[in-house]
Amino acid sequence: MSIIQLPALNIDQFFDDLTEAALLGNKLSLIGRGHMNAMFSNIDTTAAPALLQGSTFECGSVIFISDNNTPVSGSPANNAYNYVYFNSDTKSLLYSTAKPSWDAVKGGWYNGSSRALLKFYYLNGAYINKVLMDYNYAVMEALKMYSGITIPPDSAARTLVYSRTTQGE
Repeated sequence: MSIIQLPALNIDQFFDDLTEAALLGNKLSLIGRGHMNAMFSNIDTTAAPALLQGSTFECGSVIFISDNNTPVSGSPANNAYNYVYFNSDTKSLLYSTAKPSWDAVKGGWYNGSSRALLKFYYLNGAYINKVLMDYNYAVMEALKMYSGITIPPDSAARTLVYSRTTQGE
C-alpha cells in the first residue's frame, strides 16, 4: 500500500490531567482540519508528478501519509487543466479534469469526497505550471476573482505568483 491512514489517537490514554489532554486535543483538531503537507516530484519540471514519500494530508477528517513515492493512476487529458485527486475509499491518486470547489469546513479543495492535491496544465506530454491545491491557492483564486486578473498558463506572471505563494511571501 502506498498511502496509509494514520490511526486515530485516544489522547486520554496518555494523560492523567484532563485539562492537558483537552488542550492537546484542541491542537490536534486544528492541525488536522485541512492539513496539507503534500510534496510532489517534478514540481518545477514538465515531467509527470508523483506524491513523495513522507507527504501528509487530511482528507475527510482523516490524516493520510505516503509511505513511498506514489505515482498517479491513469492519464491526464491533453490541452486541458488537470487535477490530481486523492480518493480516500481506494487510497489512490488519480487524474481528473473535474474542477474542485473550496470547502471551508474541511479546509481543502474537494470534488465530492475526493480531495484535490495538485493542479497543472497538460499539453502534448508536458505537465505545465504545477500548483499545490492548498490554502495559498485559495487566496490566489480569491484575489483573481476580485481583481478580474486572468493569468495565462504559460506566463511569467503565473510563475512569479506560484513562486511567491509557495515561498510564503
